[in-house]
Amino acid sequence: MLKNKIKILFSILAISFSMSWLSAMEETEGEVFCPRSFHALYAKICLNPEAVTTLRLRRDLIKEKESENAFGCLFHFKSLKKLETCFLKVSSEMVDVLLESLEYLISLEELELGPCSSEDTNRFLAGCTCFQFRKLHVEDITDIGLASLLKGSRSSLECLRTYAYVSTKITDSGFKYLAEFTSLKYLIFCGRTKAITDLGLRYLANGKLKNSLELLNLRQCSSITTVGLSYLINNCPNLRRLVVSEKIQGIEDFIKDIKVKKPDLEIKC
Repeated sequence: MLKNKIKILFSILAISFSMSWLSAMEETEGEVFCPRSFHALYAKICLNPEAVTTLRLRRDLIKEKESENAFGCLFHFKSLKKLETCFLKVSSEMVDVLLESLEYLISLEELELGPCSSEDTNRFLAGCTCFQFRKLHVEDITDIGLASLLKGSRSSLECLRTYAYVSTKITDSGFKYLAEFTSLKYLIFCGRTKAITDLGLRYLANGKLKNSLELLNLRQCSSITTVGLSYLINNCPNLRRLVVSEKIQGIEDFIKDIKVKKPDLEIKC
């Protein structure tokens, strides 16, 4: 008798758990955020792959004992036909798997990739030239990576955010590639660099980018001068916000002068 009661109790608890899990799935409105394991991710993708529009994968999600399941699950990316936003915090070993799967994601518009080595990042971008990204957040991108990106997203990319824990690996040559983007509105550099100079700003100001650029963050670029900034501002008619390094000589007086001449431009350190 007691055993039967226990069985009934466990059955009720199981049903309750299942109902709450399905309810939670409905509340996300098709968005999958940070699954705790690949088993959970696999279950959600299999349940209704076409409902998944946003996916986040953390680097710490991948464990050695789950590596086989991880690779198997990532191959199921091919079924995510309506995935629009993807945050991939994964190890470099997954790049090949991701490349094979991503070609099926016909709705993908926003991608955050990191952390990988610069070589893996460049290889990934070279394999994604068929995508028309709208927003891209990439760690440790280099000039070569920008050149690869230009082949695929020249006319569609609206926001590019590069970031690195130590320093960016983009130089003036990279700015030459960036200047060819026709729809890029927001360009943000997060990571210290001395490799970007006034020459890079001239590339931006003289390229196709100058007509679309609205926000430019150069806070970590300490090798540019007020001369280069002045040239950039005068040649980018739609620039509305500019963030610069406080280490630039004479920057405080320059900002005061610009605020008088161009009151619609927000400029700060």
